[in-house]
Amino acid sequence: MVANFLRKLLTIKNKKTHMLFCIPRNEGAMGLLPQFYAFPIDGDETVYYFNPPESLAGFDKKAIITWYIERTNNSTITFATSGESISEFTSLFGRHLRKPHEDFKANELAYFGAGNFGFCLGAAQIKGGNQQPTFILKP
Repeated sequence: MVANFLRKLLTIKNKKTHMLFCIPRNEGAMGLLPQFYAFPIDGDETVYYFNPPESLAGFDKKAIITWYIERTNNSTITFATSGESISEFTSLFGRHLRKPHEDFKANELAYFGAGNFGFCLGAAQIKGGNQQPTFILKP
């Protein structure tokens, strides 16, 4: 009984709620886009985004992931709510992804259309509520 309770608690604690994507060069044909997106994978419709104060254009995937993890460990990254739902975002950009955002793996290339190339950082868990959350990458 105690083992089942602990297993459920760990499952809830480690629940992957969002898929994180990065667009390192966020100046595509559609204009300036946020560099990080958190797309829901648990039935929620809210899309979150984050624009870092510095450009990540010269960073490779590994450097971006390291940068992201260091900032989330120091609690300096908080996301904002996007104006679109995941359905609206997918109708604009998701049609270029070639598969559902939930099916991407970490480090997998993602093309958002209109010259906006990015990659998936991996699955993450929302932390800090829905107003200004942080997303913790989960292995």
